[in-house]
Amino acid sequence: MNKATIGLLSLAITAGVALSVWQRGHQDDTQKSWTFTQLGGESVSQGDYIADKVLINFWASWCPPCVRELPLLDSLAHDTAESDLAVLAVAMDSEDNVRRFLSENPLTLDIALGFEDVKTAMTEWGNDTGALPFTVLLDSEGNVIKKHLGELLPEALDEFVSTP
Repeated sequence: MNKATIGLLSLAITAGVALSVWQRGHQDDTQKSWTFTQLGGESVSQGDYIADKVLINFWASWCPPCVRELPLLDSLAHDTAESDLAVLAVAMDSEDNVRRFLSENPLTLDIALGFEDVKTAMTEWGNDTGALPFTVLLDSEGNVIKKHLGELLPEALDEFVSTP
């Protein structure tokens, strides 16, 4: 190889490494801390959970796959209440719709709701389309461990919450 080829290869490798480092740093900046509004107006945020991991599921009362997976998530929240996993369901819906839904489908897991703040969080966590359901698993510092777009079936949920 001549010196020009070696120089170009060296430059390409350096640029590739620099881009990789920038992308990694850029991804680490997204949605480190989060706050959503619970029913009744109180805020819930990352600091409210002492768990090592927080599963956040975005749903709506008008979304059939969301409605199908909520009992599974409610069961997971109950089963992991004393463990290193917390579960929060965030509705992209009106408070009236959520209250009506919960009166017909009682759930015990934490529920929050919103619109623009929820859409922003979903986008920053990798859901550019705003499609539902969308689920993210975060570590205690707010870093995304895993994300899933679409309904989580029981087998997939078990795998999703297991440590990578």
